[in-house]
Amino acid sequence: MENGKDINWTVVRDLFGGNMALFHSLSARLVREFGECALPAHVEPHDAAAVAEMKGRLHKLRGGAGMIGATRVHHLAEAAEAALATGQAAASVGPLLRDLAAALTALSAELALLAAAGTLDEAAGDSRTVD
Repeated sequence: MENGKDINWTVVRDLFGGNMALFHSLSARLVREFGECALPAHVEPHDAAAVAEMKGRLHKLRGGAGMIGATRVHHLAEAAEAALATGQAAASVGPLLRDLAAALTALSAELALLAAAGTLDEAAGDSRTVD
């Protein structure tokens, strides 16, 4: 099986070993919990409460994505969190959030295809790394 573009299987193999049931459980939870992030969000930098809430969600998404080897989602969430933390203008943060939404949608689709095909075990055994 060829690796998908959104999961780093070397990370998955290193973190989960042969426990693909745990990988599947955590990846499904990530998709359920952050499904709303698949819709582009807009946060005004002057709305402190909204910025704080979004930074918290991005931080949690970043950690969850890193845990399952979703490096693209991880890096985009990290960049968006940093942009909000430094008070960057909405014009700078917006494109990051749109890219993150697209990456999360692609990750969700890849995970759904893998789960439906029953190929998670085979994919994790592949040593190639793809971001």
